Amino acid sequence: MKFKAEIDIDRPMDLLIKLIQDPDCTLQWLEGLKSVKHVSGEFRQPGAKSEVVFESAAGRMLITETVLHNELPERYMIRYDGQGYVSYSNYQFQKLTENSTKFIINQEVNLQGALKLAGGFVRGTLRRQLKRSTVCFKEFAENQ
Repeated sequence: MKFKAEIDIDRPMDLLIKLIQDPDCTLQWLEGLKSVKHVSGEFRQPGAKSEVVFESAAGRMLITETVLHNELPERYMIRYDGQGYVSYSNYQFQKLTENSTKFIINQEVNLQGALKLAGGFVRGTLRRQLKRSTVCFKEFAENQ
């Protein structure tokens, strides 16, 4: 399943690039995120891995996050491995003006096992969650 969400943010692109890569900031805007622990590789560079704890209505999830590409503003691609799925998120920024930036997330989710059977039910949830994430990032960033 592939999804895309985008939103215009009234902040300079350089600030948004710093915020999106800072796990302490991510803990403040990403709903359900409880912790991010860097475990290997050069921080936020390709090959770097982190353990992520996320809580949702479905329960507590331990996710392995792997940075695949960090070529911001064009591409910041991360792979998330969780129980029953693999997800790829590509974060991009496009400068609109000196103080305004378009934030874009392209996400691909590959469900496995029992989750694959429930794919039709989770599609809408995943789409809404992605849109909500862009709104939360915008609200957080515009208050920085």
